[in-house]
Amino acid sequence: LKAEFTQIHAPKFPHLVEQLEFLADVVEDFAEGAYKDIPYAAAAAAAFAIIYTHRLLDIIPDFVAKVSFEDDSAVVRAVLIMFEKDFEKYAHAQHLNWKKVTVEP
Repeated sequence: LKAEFTQIHAPKFPHLVEQLEFLADVVEDFAEGAYKDIPYAAAAAAAFAIIYTHRLLDIIPDFVAKVSFEDDSAVVRAVLIMFEKDFEKYAHAQHLNWKKVTVEP
């Protein structure tokens, strides 16, 4: 999936790819047991955001010009905000800059 994320062309949402890669890392580390401090609900929400964004047909289909990634970005942002403390803790444990992950476009 990470390779497919790089194919996303969303100039209005320049951090969407990095945010999706971050959520993919969360899900992967949760599934492998590499990081145990992520609650199940946070990992499930991260997986939902990834799956939602990966689908071409969603609330606003990805082939609709100019607005195609607005719903995807909203879902990703909602998940990041909903579990902000858990994801921030994960980012620090992984030596990632949390502010860079969550920066608004």
